[in-house]
Amino acid sequence: MSFLLVTATLINLAFSAPEQKPKLYFDPEIVYVASVEPGQRVNFTVDVYVSNIEDVYAYQIVIKYNTTFLDIYDIDFPPGYIFEGKQDIEMDKFIEPGYVIVGRTLMGEVSGVTVPAGEGKILVRLLCSIGMNGTTYLQVATVDKPVPRPGYVEAYTFFMDSNLEYKEISSGNADIGTCAITLGMETPPYAAFAIFPTELLVNKTVILNASKSFDPDGYIVYYYWEIVRGDFRYVINTTDPVAYYSFTYPGIYNVTLRVVDNDGFSTSLSQEVKVNYIPDPFDIRELLPFITIVLVVAIAFTSIYVILRVKAGQRFKE
Repeated sequence: MSFLLVTATLINLAFSAPEQKPKLYFDPEIVYVASVEPGQRVNFTVDVYVSNIEDVYAYQIVIKYNTTFLDIYDIDFPPGYIFEGKQDIEMDKFIEPGYVIVGRTLMGEVSGVTVPAGEGKILVRLLCSIGMNGTTYLQVATVDKPVPRPGYVEAYTFFMDSNLEYKEISSGNADIGTCAITLGMETPPYAAFAIFPTELLVNKTVILNASKSFDPDGYIVYYYWEIVRGDFRYVINTTDPVAYYSFTYPGIYNVTLRVVDNDGFSTSLSQEVKVNYIPDPFDIRELLPFITIVLVVAIAFTSIYVILRVKAGQRFKE
């Protein structure tokens, strides 16, 4: 029996489905506005969408932005938004300098809303205004990159299912987009990258993916990767947003991406990563002594049980 339980556990671990990864994105992803006269402002809207998520019973969306360039003066829930037609109640609505917090929750519903991959539901519509040359970005605040609120707990994006269980959104467990807003001037590109897999091991190829990088008013021409650990430095120059690398030694590395656009502007982004030794593979033969003991004990107990039953039957006949 123990052998069967161990085998079933191993099969479960090997074939369990990967955790669903919600997708959060903006529409449009790029807003480009021509120059305006001094004192003029341009108004526009940006929708925040979610996809590939199950049983949304409540949510809190936190959006960060640069108030030097941008003003978010109101929010809206247009037709087609995620809780349309359901009984819901506003949970939070804060429009503060530098961030917006919007929350909604269902009331009296037995289950939440599911949005399959490939589809999208609006969470909130942001009403924006801009009047200064330059570029700024709308970004989703995550649990690992929250919004500090003096006198309050830090604010970040999360979802809650109908069992009232939280799904905190981090930069690692969700696919998160960015909206770039540009007014009237040439601007530098936006740098973003992800490293796969998330657990880095020695002598295993990793993917350096900068495909989320973009240039609001042009295109990216070069991707420069720099991998540093102490005195060690390795550079990758490429026109492809995806590069590959294999770490030779374990330890803490600093990975930096610099993207250069067609106007010669550049932007850099760095991330610290940890590389580990390859763990020893699990060998089921290590369990053989334990399995043998269990079988021997089981056989012994079975033999004793049979002997006792036989003796009990003989006494009954006498």
